[in-house]
Amino acid sequence: MIHTYWPIEIISDDLDGGSTNPWKVAAIRLQDSTRVELVIKIFSKEQQEFYQPTAKEVIGYKVAEMFDFRVPKIGMVEIHDDFMEVLTDPQRNRLLESNARHHLGIEWIDQAQSITIDLLPKNFLRQFDLPIVYAMDHFMWNTDRNKTKPNLLIKGGELWPIDHEMCFPLTNTIHIENFEQAGVWGYPSQNHLFYAYLKRIQSSKKEDLFADISEYLRTINTREITVICDELAKFGVENSNTNVIIQQMQSIKRTSAGFINALIQGIL
Repeated sequence: MIHTYWPIEIISDDLDGGSTNPWKVAAIRLQDSTRVELVIKIFSKEQQEFYQPTAKEVIGYKVAEMFDFRVPKIGMVEIHDDFMEVLTDPQRNRLLESNARHHLGIEWIDQAQSITIDLLPKNFLRQFDLPIVYAMDHFMWNTDRNKTKPNLLIKGGELWPIDHEMCFPLTNTIHIENFEQAGVWGYPSQNHLFYAYLKRIQSSKKEDLFADISEYLRTINTREITVICDELAKFGVENSNTNVIIQQMQSIKRTSAGFINALIQGIL
């Protein structure tokens, strides 16, 4: 479900969020009139046209749900005149230059800890199903989960994957008719956050790491992606690549054995 938020005030316009420079704001979730704190991602008009980050972010969260991960509530933040009046000139100009009335909002995950893999003991990491994260990122071709940017939170003993706007980067360049022959299409596995950890596991045990992936792939419902992107379109969000993304998902589902074998071979 795509929620709608009514922003009230900015808490911070200087969050650590890489090139997106997100804001933290207080807002009202209109569906139930609940006051919440949000991260707003303000993508430029050029970014939206070039790689459709809002749609990819939302699709990424939906895929994470399908892989049984916890995800925050997400939705669209409606920029209104009262909110614009409380902004500084640079903040206001940034919104005006984005040429959009609605922006992606992700509810703040309070008391969550960001993973820093080099500082975590191995017995701590063993609590979590790291191969599922690794497989999910291959499925989405998400290269934005690495040691520099883990984009993975821990809260309540569970993993919360975040920041998916860089997933499915090949939607404008890959030909679907060649996709099934390309396996995981050259995904740079060695850069993944958990590559080194999984690589060190005894070779005889690696096949078992991805035993559950075929069931995840079988149950992924691409119709849900279509529905949520139709909702985004009502907010004017560019998502013309959705059909290609769905075709890529369906291709992996059809060739799940090859996909899983590529995961295993990648860490041998």
